[in-house]
Amino acid sequence: MRTIAQWMEHFRALYGERNECYFQGLDRRIIFLLLGIRMLRRAIKHHHDKDVAIMLASVLARTFMVAQHFSQLPFVEAVTSKYMHGHCSYCGQSACACPESFRPPPRYGAQTSTNALTLQAFSRQIAAVYGERNRAKPLPVLFDRLNDEVVELIELEECMHYGTIQPEEARTKFAYELADVLAWIAAIADVQGVDLEQACSRQYGGGCHNCCSFPCNCPPYAARSST
Repeated sequence: MRTIAQWMEHFRALYGERNECYFQGLDRRIIFLLLGIRMLRRAIKHHHDKDVAIMLASVLARTFMVAQHFSQLPFVEAVTSKYMHGHCSYCGQSACACPESFRPPPRYGAQTSTNALTLQAFSRQIAAVYGERNRAKPLPVLFDRLNDEVVELIELEECMHYGTIQPEEARTKFAYELADVLAWIAAIADVQGVDLEQACSRQYGGGCHNCCSFPCNCPPYAARSST
């Protein structure tokens, strides 16, 4: 069982060199993430149960890929600050009771140890606080929320590109937006009954599932399907 930080380092070692060659721009990485979400949605729509776990692992890998565009993004710190306190970060309840029409501003807690946070613990926290609420919603609503978070990444990237936001503020906001992306991935996995930790271990634990190498040696076009 790996921590989120260890999974990030695993994917950096596995795909980092490839990503530097073929996905240099932040915008390209975000688009690659959106394509993965689209494929996940299609797999669920067509009831391809085996592919759902594979695509959830792929979307997670692509989320880490976006985070790794930055040299030291405080991503795991943002996750622990917003989600790992036993209650909803918006309404403060142990089981989310936010009104559908309005959400108060999030309340960030003190950061817990980033070295101890496992992917499994994070997934269980999302299920405990938000699971009942999410399971009552139509699945397209969950995907809409996930897509909204990725659109916010695109908007932040635009602000960074045109220099309308200071670098340190941009890094902090990007980390928190990616934490929200991770939370919605975990939410969809929970609704679908998929163990994210197990899915990632099966798909990527031994190396690239496409070329079977560690690190990945896929050529450019194969790279589009390897994560």
